[in-house]
Amino acid sequence: MMMQPNNTLWGTRSSPIRSFMMLYDPDHYEMKVILPDKSHHILPPDPLDIDDILLAFGCNPTTVIVIRNGTLVPEDFIAGGDDEIRIVSVSHGG
Repeated sequence: MMMQPNNTLWGTRSSPIRSFMMLYDPDHYEMKVILPDKSHHILPPDPLDIDDILLAFGCNPTTVIVIRNGTLVPEDFIAGGDDEIRIVSVSHGG
């Protein structure tokens, strides 16, 4: 299932992610985001809260874990630069 961006961040002109997507130039931006569906996305290297990334891609923070460059991080962590952010779905039950 392909995840669609959350309109609360993507739907406003002031959104840093929306602005980036409109100006995307792959030679100048390098933060990589891998979603649970294995799709890859490139974001600018500017600092960005993990929570904002999750919201932008429609991921519920209670159903995923986030791995930054191979290390588990909380959603209030700030990513940027050439980070690789992997969002992994967590399933649980009894």
